[in-house]
Amino acid sequence: MDWADLCITTWLLVDYVCFFALTFLIGFFIALVFGPDSLGKEHELAMNLMSYLLFFAYYVFFESIWGRTPGKFVCGTKVVTDDGEAPSTGTILKRSLCRFIPFEPLSFFGQRGWHDSISKTRVVTVR
Repeated sequence: MDWADLCITTWLLVDYVCFFALTFLIGFFIALVFGPDSLGKEHELAMNLMSYLLFFAYYVFFESIWGRTPGKFVCGTKVVTDDGEAPSTGTILKRSLCRFIPFEPLSFFGQRGWHDSISKTRVVTVR
């Protein structure tokens, strides 16, 4: 495993831990406000939709403001356009929407992931 693979694994792990912590906090808040039954089986569809929206918002929020998520901060990387410029919010929205393409994680067996190739972005080291 080389440095790039280790860094990708690290930033994914950090981002998933942050995402799940945020999801837990929001679920905890919902249970406090609306009662524990609000997280029951009959609300499973609403919880799944909230999770998808939160996943989308997580990436849009961090990458549109700083060009990086907490995981990318840890690894010293950030998102740029193919021209090396800071991506616009529209580009980040497109990049984040592409994460929902079925089998998108498998696209990394190629040269770059679909969320990068479709949005014309890439992740670069900034250290």
